[in-house]
Amino acid sequence: MLPIPKRGVKFHPARDWRFDYYWPELRFALEVEGGQSVPGGHHQRRGGYEADCLKYAEAALMGFTLLRFTSKQVFDGTALEYVERAV
Repeated sequence: MLPIPKRGVKFHPARDWRFDYYWPELRFALEVEGGQSVPGGHHQRRGGYEADCLKYAEAALMGFTLLRFTSKQVFDGTALEYVERAV
């Protein structure tokens, strides 16, 4: 059974980067890419997208396993299927 994840965990010592969901015992994180349908939302702006790319690259270099999903994929159960496969 999958443990309960922690939310909003800061993972980088110098940046205020946080994981949406994090399983510390597995070094596994899930990021929810919300706001795709919101005009001018974080994930539609170039700066927001570029910042996320750096965040995800740094997480990988630090040895974290990270999966990304849309809000819809979280709510319809798709994300859970992938998380269970990954761990």
